[in-house]
Amino acid sequence: TAVDEDGCEGMDDIMVSVNKARRVYIPNGFTPNRDGFNEKWQVHTSFGVNQILSTHLFDRWGNLVYEDGADPGGPNGSRGWDGVFDGKLMNPGVYVYMVKVEFIDGVVFTYRGNVTMTY
Repeated sequence: TAVDEDGCEGMDDIMVSVNKARRVYIPNGFTPNRDGFNEKWQVHTSFGVNQILSTHLFDRWGNLVYEDGADPGGPNGSRGWDGVFDGKLMNPGVYVYMVKVEFIDGVVFTYRGNVTMTY
């Protein structure tokens, strides 16, 4: 309710809709061949994301080759995986990821997919 200088009152309703865009970009390939381009597989986030809670990458046999805990993420990417496991660069191939993301509204979503590593 609003009142003007003459004492007249007015009331109105406004509908506000909130766009809950889930802005998470997870690339499906990278090339850790030490040429300085596309060296790491990283999760990119934007406004609306609180943090990346966890990241897991598995080889084709289901072995865990990369794991990371809480990461703030951001448009420049998460800490990411450089293709190295146990001190050695892994073979080119398809790897499966599970990335758990917490949004600022408290919703937690797990993204699943695959990424191809080539040289």
